[in-house]
Amino acid sequence: MGSVVARTFELVLRVLGIPSVVISSKMFKYIPREFRRSSYSLVHYLTNTLLSGRALLCRGSFEGILAGRIGELKLLLDIRKVWKSDYAIVHRSEKDACREILNKEFETVFLEAYSPTPLIAIDFSLWELHSEKESNELLVQLVALLNTVRRYLTDLNVAFVSMPIELERRLRTIVEHRAWIVESVNDVMRLLGSKFHEGIVLDPYAEERLDEHVVRGSSMWVLGGVVDDEYPRPYATYTIHKLFYRELPRRVLMFQGSVVGVPNRINKVVEVLLMTRFDGISLEEAILRCMSTQDRIVRLMHEIQRRFGKTRKVSMQIVKELAKTFGLSDSAIDLVRKKMPHFEFL
Repeated sequence: MGSVVARTFELVLRVLGIPSVVISSKMFKYIPREFRRSSYSLVHYLTNTLLSGRALLCRGSFEGILAGRIGELKLLLDIRKVWKSDYAIVHRSEKDACREILNKEFETVFLEAYSPTPLIAIDFSLWELHSEKESNELLVQLVALLNTVRRYLTDLNVAFVSMPIELERRLRTIVEHRAWIVESVNDVMRLLGSKFHEGIVLDPYAEERLDEHVVRGSSMWVLGGVVDDEYPRPYATYTIHKLFYRELPRRVLMFQGSVVGVPNRINKVVEVLLMTRFDGISLEEAILRCMSTQDRIVRLMHEIQRRFGKTRKVSMQIVKELAKTFGLSDSAIDLVRKKMPHFEFL
């Protein structure tokens, strides 16, 4: 987890002349357990906290015990006074412990060293079409998106394009972040340079199916910042593509030849892509892992309708095989049968 991020962190501190850094006990308590498993995952988390301003890189007088290494960089914890260091990463509430705060210097060097690919670009050009309920749901998805991306990359891998001021303000009241806020696709092109043309647009109505090769080789994934729970907008992403990303190919996310049951929440779509790219699993396995129970039930009902819709006589053996493929229990099959009263299950 986060090896590229962690190696960049080590490089940045080396450029800044920092051979060791103490992590304060208070800061350590805020680090989730999943990020404490290795020096790399620990530093991955600290990188995102520094970029978002939730942690401070300080110059001062500190002491700690050796807890890990990344390259030549020593990571110390201040639970015991064994090694001395002139630098520490502390929680922002511990500002008084710092003689000098180096967050700006850290970010400047990090931006020069870190490549923001794959870039996850969320385009809000159709924001005005949302109802209040849909805009609230979109906000929830964006918070979940940032948390998902941080497991693999950094906030710098996210660009919010044409984001309305209202939405930007509401998002920052919920989660502090360092994602790019850019006015137009031209700013995205400046971020990526020539790699912009290696990007793709995710569109559920695209003709070409997305595959692992494209996921792992593309420089950018563009998604429409659209929620259509109340008012269906089937060609919203297509419209965004035609207006601003015409030169990029469109791809559709499918599971076993169909979009039915495939997660469509922004954070879940991105999670599928990140799992495929960084966890070494197939695209379909990633989709299956991200499907909710309801998604799986909807897909099973679709398969029953597709296979047995004409006769309405359903083979339970095939249903059980499909349910096993979708990771559904017998109780879920019973629920499906109740939802399809006009079908005879044999």
